[in-house]
Amino acid sequence: MNSIFHQTWQTLVAHRTKNMLATITIAWGIVSVLVLSALGEGFYMRQTLEMSFMNNNVQIAYPSSTSKAWHGLPSRRKIHVEQDHVEMIKQADFIEDASSVYIKRKADVTIKGLHLTDTVFGTDSSYFSLAQHKLELGSRNFSPSDIANRARVVVLGNKIAKSRKINIGQTIRIQGIPFVVIGIIRAKFNSFEFGDERNAIIPLTTYLDLWQGKPDKLLFKPIQGMNKTSLRRTLVHFYAKQFKFDPTDHVAIYFPDHSSFAQRYTQIFRVIHIFLFASGAMTLAIGVLGVANIMFLSVSERTREIGVRLAIGATPKSILNLFILEGLCLVTFGTVLGLMVTLMVVESLGSITLPSWLGYPVITPGSIFWSLILTLILALLASYFPAKRASRLTPVIALSSRT
Repeated sequence: MNSIFHQTWQTLVAHRTKNMLATITIAWGIVSVLVLSALGEGFYMRQTLEMSFMNNNVQIAYPSSTSKAWHGLPSRRKIHVEQDHVEMIKQADFIEDASSVYIKRKADVTIKGLHLTDTVFGTDSSYFSLAQHKLELGSRNFSPSDIANRARVVVLGNKIAKSRKINIGQTIRIQGIPFVVIGIIRAKFNSFEFGDERNAIIPLTTYLDLWQGKPDKLLFKPIQGMNKTSLRRTLVHFYAKQFKFDPTDHVAIYFPDHSSFAQRYTQIFRVIHIFLFASGAMTLAIGVLGVANIMFLSVSERTREIGVRLAIGATPKSILNLFILEGLCLVTFGTVLGLMVTLMVVESLGSITLPSWLGYPVITPGSIFWSLILTLILALLASYFPAKRASRLTPVIALSSRT
């Protein structure tokens, strides 16, 4: 066995230029597989986090218009949900918490004469927890006093605060009226943003002092143990009784089922991850094909050497093992080099600012395991066929070769 390893090492050193190129090719294939897989895993984890709001129990509702006639009432009746209805449903035994959101899309929001945003939300303190928003350090939520006294306070989305370098305690103007910034929404990627990173959010009572209107959006959180399907069904019957519309009219108040979208998108993200891994695997396969070509070339160049070995008593099996070992050594060196380079590349990618939607690259034990299994299979195939060809040579034919 030691003799085979010694002969293998001598052969690798004798043909070091070609073998080095083959090793680099394998290393590049390993880097491609693992880096693309790490990027795919980071992307998958980031996007599934962003979908987490869709998978929780908070249900969104959008009041609209009836699409069916009901007990003598015509269709296309506008459903106007009043704040009193929201307060009423908060007392229902199937609701843990609820919030209404008023939206003004053509507002004038400025700081020192500079434009900030066109969109102002009016809501209550429950909104931030229902929308899974966290506030920056030093921020505070709307207090009962803010709601009762129609306080001129505002919570800003992180993007507009960052764009004008606005800090807590500063004053901005909404419709020319000064508002004190009491909070800034933290940039979080496991919440359903609603575009809030670019919104100004004020107490709903203050909003109603500035603009008349009805809630544009409602958020409901059911009691413990109640799922979204049951919640939607109960809400439909509750509001159908309140506003006298057909309970089978799914347009009157629209309750989107985000969980099905989340599952679909999660499957798409996993497919993208698998595609990236497969793309890297193709690069690795091309690298292993290079090893196979070098092994075939080595067999052709060493035909007389093989003939001499056979003539002095080497068996076809020992020739087969010799060439398989050479191929496996090349792939092993390339794999080790590739793993080292991959760790450095992924570490470098993690230290730079990547697009937020991409997440951070993550090397998982599974990706390493499957990369090594794939490499081993391809290496055996790349080594076996040239080795088989060498082992089938006869001494007379091999010795008469001019190569």
